[in-house]
Amino acid sequence: MIVEPEAEVFFEKWGVLHKALASGASDVHFCERTVPMARIRGEVVPIDGVELGTEHMQHLLKFLTDRSLSAKFYDPDHIDDIDFTVEFPSLKRRFRVNIFRQNDGTSIVMRVLNQQAQSFNTLGIPEAFGKVAEAAAKLPADGEKKEEPK
Repeated sequence: MIVEPEAEVFFEKWGVLHKALASGASDVHFCERTVPMARIRGEVVPIDGVELGTEHMQHLLKFLTDRSLSAKFYDPDHIDDIDFTVEFPSLKRRFRVNIFRQNDGTSIVMRVLNQQAQSFNTLGIPEAFGKVAEAAAKLPADGEKKEEPK
């Protein structure tokens, strides 16, 4: 999902994501009753001095989710977390977002995703798995008819 322009403006003015990325953060954490934190070289450190309240978290939820995700998160019959990917075009970055409830309120963790997909070799995955993935990508999706060669 690509964030709305309003969300980009909000985050740009706040500067938390920009500061986290400039610091080499792998994750950014937003939790009620704490200041925003970032995981930098394995250590979770504060990146802003303003403690987040319920209203802050509601704004973040509004900016990071669409109507469907928001409805799912607030649905009392749904599990208390949602996972999705969000893209910030102005930052040229994508994040894996996990929003969940804890005893002390709502929390959001945004994992910074690599800008380019890594190769199987770089990830230490045997070459055979790459061949299986390539073959699977060529299979027709469920319900589609495979075209016969002429």
